[in-house]
Amino acid sequence: MVITRVNPMSVAKVAAMLYARMGLLCGVLLSLFAGLLFGTGALIVMPIVYGICGFIGTLIFAALFNVSAGITDGIEIETR
Repeated sequence: MVITRVNPMSVAKVAAMLYARMGLLCGVLLSLFAGLLFGTGALIVMPIVYGICGFIGTLIFAALFNVSAGITDGIEIETR
C-alpha cells in the first residue's frame, strides 16, 4: 500500500484537536506553577493558541506532503 495523497483539511482538523489537548495539558501544568490569576488565563488561551497553530502548520505540511509524494511516488507502508 502506498500513500500518495492526503486531504490537508482532514489532517489539519485531527492535528488541531491533538494540539488543543496538548495545549490544555500545558495550561494545567502552567496554572499549577504560575498561580491563580495567570494560570486561569493559561487554561483558556493555551488550548486555543496551540489548536490554531497546530491547524495552520499541519495544513501547510499536508499540502507540502502531497507535492513531495507526487514527486517521490509516496510513502510505502505494510499492513497485516
